[in-house]
Amino acid sequence: MRSFRKSMLALMLCTALIIGLLPVHAASLREVDLPLSKGLEYTRLTDGTSSADAVQTFRLTYTPGEHTLPMVVYGDSVYGTTTPEEVLAEVGAKGYAAAAVVNADFFSMSSGVPEGLLITDGVLRCSDSWQNAVGIRADGSFFLGAPQLKIQLTGGGKTVSITYINKLRTNKGVYLLTSDFDDTDHLRRAGTKVWLKVTDGREITIGGRVAVEVERIEQSADESAIPEGYMLLTVADDGPGEQVKTLEVGDRLTLSVSSADTRWNDAVYACGAGAFLVSDGVAASGLSASKRPVTALGIRADGSVVILAADGRSAGYSAGFSLAEAARHLLAQGCVNAVNLDGGGSTTVYTREPGYRAAALSNVPSDGAVRKCANYLVFINTAAQTGKAEKLWVYPSAAYVLAGAEVDYQVLATDAGYQPAGMMSGVSLQAGNLGTVSGTRFTAGMTAGSGMVTASAAGLSGFTAVTVCTSVDALEIRSGDARVNALTLEPGESIDLDALARVAGQQVISRDDLFEWTVTGGVGTVDANGVFTAGSVKGLEGTVTLRYGGKSIKVDVTVGRAPQLLDGFETVSGWVGDEKLVLSGEADAAFVRYGYGSARVDYTLTPADGETTASARLARTFAFSDNADYLNIWVHGGSGLSLTPIVWAAGEEKALVGAILEDGWQLIRFAVPDDAQRFVGFELSGSGTGSVRLDGMSVSPGVPLGRDSTLELEITQADTGAIAATVRDAAGYLVKGSDIELKVDGRERGFVYDAGSGRLIADEPLMDDGKAHRVTLTAQDAVGNLARVHLDIAAAVQETVFDDMRGHWAEAQANVLHARGIMNGETAGTKLLMNPGRPTTRQEMAAFVARFLGYDLTQYENVELPFDDADRIASWALPYVKAMYAEGLMQGSASGDRLNFNPEKYLTRAEVMAILGRTLPQGYGESSTVYADSASVPAWAASHLGKLVTLGVIGGYPDNTVRPGAPVTRAEVTAMLYRIG
Repeated sequence: MRSFRKSMLALMLCTALIIGLLPVHAASLREVDLPLSKGLEYTRLTDGTSSADAVQTFRLTYTPGEHTLPMVVYGDSVYGTTTPEEVLAEVGAKGYAAAAVVNADFFSMSSGVPEGLLITDGVLRCSDSWQNAVGIRADGSFFLGAPQLKIQLTGGGKTVSITYINKLRTNKGVYLLTSDFDDTDHLRRAGTKVWLKVTDGREITIGGRVAVEVERIEQSADESAIPEGYMLLTVADDGPGEQVKTLEVGDRLTLSVSSADTRWNDAVYACGAGAFLVSDGVAASGLSASKRPVTALGIRADGSVVILAADGRSAGYSAGFSLAEAARHLLAQGCVNAVNLDGGGSTTVYTREPGYRAAALSNVPSDGAVRKCANYLVFINTAAQTGKAEKLWVYPSAAYVLAGAEVDYQVLATDAGYQPAGMMSGVSLQAGNLGTVSGTRFTAGMTAGSGMVTASAAGLSGFTAVTVCTSVDALEIRSGDARVNALTLEPGESIDLDALARVAGQQVISRDDLFEWTVTGGVGTVDANGVFTAGSVKGLEGTVTLRYGGKSIKVDVTVGRAPQLLDGFETVSGWVGDEKLVLSGEADAAFVRYGYGSARVDYTLTPADGETTASARLARTFAFSDNADYLNIWVHGGSGLSLTPIVWAAGEEKALVGAILEDGWQLIRFAVPDDAQRFVGFELSGSGTGSVRLDGMSVSPGVPLGRDSTLELEITQADTGAIAATVRDAAGYLVKGSDIELKVDGRERGFVYDAGSGRLIADEPLMDDGKAHRVTLTAQDAVGNLARVHLDIAAAVQETVFDDMRGHWAEAQANVLHARGIMNGETAGTKLLMNPGRPTTRQEMAAFVARFLGYDLTQYENVELPFDDADRIASWALPYVKAMYAEGLMQGSASGDRLNFNPEKYLTRAEVMAILGRTLPQGYGESSTVYADSASVPAWAASHLGKLVTLGVIGGYPDNTVRPGAPVTRAEVTAMLYRIG
């Protein structure tokens, strides 16, 4: 598809008319002048040698005394803002043809009231606040200065000094409001209101007088209407109201407005302004060097006016001007005095270019859209419209065109006064050797070059510059009018992407299929015209890349919206609770839902007298992403309390619908409003003392997050020894490679992973050593649910390592663990014995598990054991016991006031379940298998049993018992450690 703009005016946002055009990149400044009326010239400038340093600048040069009328226009009232389109409609309704519109004074973003002076049709609509201002006389000449108006009500020996006219009242002064302000006074705070009826002279002017009579005085905190023929004198209760208090109903007073600078008496139009940038031909000192969008106005010695606007804050298009640079620019234009107008997101330029019937936006506002402003400078073309074609204008002007792209030219006509005279027919177009022409369509050749496109019709001719580009200095990817920085699409969804190229910040007319489009990460496909179609795996991430020549740009792509873990609560770092809450980390697996830790919140909620509940805040901030339709959190305990999430939305905190807590673990899901920007905390409400555990806080799209893992894992070995696996999420979400672990005999093995298909292949095949091996694949989903599968590879010929294990059911497992240095056995003469039937002691178990987990024992040398029987621990076992104690895996047992480790005591199966269960993170599903003796499993081992049964570590006996109190043999421990992987 074509990405060049159909409208010439829209195209002028990113192209420039170049007179005496030099080859691309040969000039640092590009400038073109277009007459908008007699007395008003529009200049578009591009400053900079590339898009990286480009500044797009717009200049209006006005000369009084010709067919151009300047004025200031605002909306229906001083209060509130208005759009340029509304201003154009108002001007048009009066029969005027606007040639240009530019934003004017600074204003309050909340009320729209201008900060400075406002005069239209000679009437003072809004007083200054001691700012500078721009004045326009009846002859169209401009002047600059600080009005510093003196406003008074006098009569009957009374004088009231008025601080402001038609400003929103504060406690900083005495205010006078008229019907120009708005239909109402917008006052909602207590104050004095004095209603003045106009008895002579209806309009307020500088140097003029208006007679009024006090009709009513009231104290009010309510909003009031301001009818025609009345004025409202008002002061806040905490404002300077002494003079106002002297007034009485029936007082006859005279309102006078004056300025020591009598030039303001002649102002027919005026708007406020900021600081002087240039005074008497010298730039002001201390001007900001920060680059931004700028609007400024200067006056030359001959009385002509220069209005400067520069776009900014748009990387690759325009960086903007600093005020110091704006001052230098205006000085270079011959201005002897200049002031700053409202810039930033307010900078707006509308122009009616020759031949067009209406003005349209010429710059690119930094907000991404035109901002409503308080008032505007408007220039009217006052020349009579004859309808006779006298001049031809060729659009788009000064186009950059990518080699091979097409441009449909439009030829318009104006009369001698630059009023539109219609579109020309029978146009003949010529473009030299730059490309080919068919009718009014130009197709650029494949060779770079610059020249003119000439149009002829009805005996008239016109021309415009064109540059054919075979290289560009910046690229963008867009969709419609919006720049695309990242994409999130549902599986199978398509979007038509457009390529945009720039040279020195100016858009190059192009066609999407002239660029190279590629996709990485398997996120989908893209055709030659930039139409991208997302793949099928939700959560998959990749890029779409656009290239032309040596330039490229990438857009990050995410397919679907996958759940996102906000906090796994492995630590409580970053969370803050008030004095009613105590936060700490929880490691007890019974109170952990995912991983190894959760947040423990000990609460003391004591209601105040007369109240039934108390509340406390638990705070931390998380930004919401596009997948935040639901907030999900696992909570344990706090039965009867209410848990309420607090989010930041629409500029304020907003409480979601709370949930009542229950005993045990529960997954609570809260709907997140569309305007929520971030999570800021929880409110816990109720009464009493206790503890609540929090874990696995996530956000999810579309539907609330489910309770269980949906992971599906498979693992295989090919004849070549290659290990391959598949990881799927049954919900269709991506499983990241960083959330997958592949181990062979307990040692991590690298792999190559294709997230799109879920296929992985180990970096190296198993060695062909004929030995037994255990392959373990573990994966985690987006919110912490875990799944694990194993592949057992049998030995080609069973090797005898332990002399007493030959033919034993656990021989293969013992051999693997021996090779890993976990089961070393005992020597008896020349024999190595396993003693498989002997019960396992606690200190032996400490050694087995510490070796299995690969602990560096030197890291635990300084651990002090709290056990009263520590001296009974064998010297060979002591380092292992220290490690197991420090890691919280073996804690000993209490007997009265003594804590013992009991190193030589035989372990029960329940104790082994607890020890091995603690080595594993929470998040695996727990088996619902019920054994005949399940009731005899201690509570402290029950959750561990469920996890170990799920993972196949414990399978029970043929009689459907698990025998939790029975001793564990060394062979059984060997098998359990082997099965964990």
